[in-house]
Parts: sequence; structure tokens; C-alpha cells
Amino acid sequence: MKTLKTIVLSLILVLVVSCDKKPSKETLEFNSTFKEVMAVHDEVMPKMNEMGKLSAELKAKIDTTAVGKTYQKALDSLGNAHKYMMKWMEDFSNKFPYSDDRLKGKSTEEILSAIEELKKEKTKVDAVRNALNGSINNAKTVLAN
Repeated sequence: MKTLKTIVLSLILVLVVSCDKKPSKETLEFNSTFKEVMAVHDEVMPKMNEMGKLSAELKAKIDTTAVGKTYQKALDSLGNAHKYMMKWMEDFSNKFPYSDDRLKGKSTEEILSAIEELKKEKTKVDAVRNALNGSINNAKTVLAN
């Protein structure tokens, strides 16, 4: 009985120690950078609805006049920003597919490489945000005139 208690206590101790493992600095940096990228995505994603509404308003005003052509340019800008967002999301999900533990089984070098890729994605998603915001602001200005 004493041996059984010793074995059980040893197993519990092993489990407690193994569960108390802290993530590496690389893992923390990866997670932080990933969150930064996703924060920008989450900021601009709701604007897709606004883009749809603005597109509908612009479409209704397009004609062959100079003003109508201005509406068309604003509509094209919204469409291009939308395509840019969709393309970025597709590329990003291919590079970083959904997983509960994206870093499982990755070496330190692989994690560092993934961090560098994420930094590039942060630059890209910032450009997407700028394109979306710019096209929305332009559409609102065109519609207000």
C-alpha cells in the first residue's frame, strides 16, 4: 500500500511539474505578433458591411456624366479594397492555418522564421486597413458632394 501511495504521489508530482512549463520567449513573441495581426484584421472586418452599403449607394448614382464617373471610380476603389482584403485573408490562412497550437512540434528556428513571416503579414494587413479606410472615406466624400 505504501508503494502504491509513493507511485501515485510521484505521478502527481510529475504531472504538476510538466504542466508548469512556461512558454519560451520565442513562443511569447509569436503569440504577441499574431495577436497584433489579428487585431488589425478584427478592426477592419466589420467595415466590410459599410463598404457594401456604400457600394450600393454609389451604384445607384453611376451614369455617363462626369459626376457619374466619379461615383464609378469610388466604387472601383471600394471593390479593389475588398479584393485586397479577401486576398490577404486567403494568403494568411494558407500560411497560418487555424490550429489550437500553431507552434506544436516547431523548433526555435521555425518559430523565429514564423515570427518574421508574421511581421511581414502585419505590414500587409496594415496596408489592407489603409486601403479599406481610404476607399471608405473617399466614397463618403464623393457621396456627400
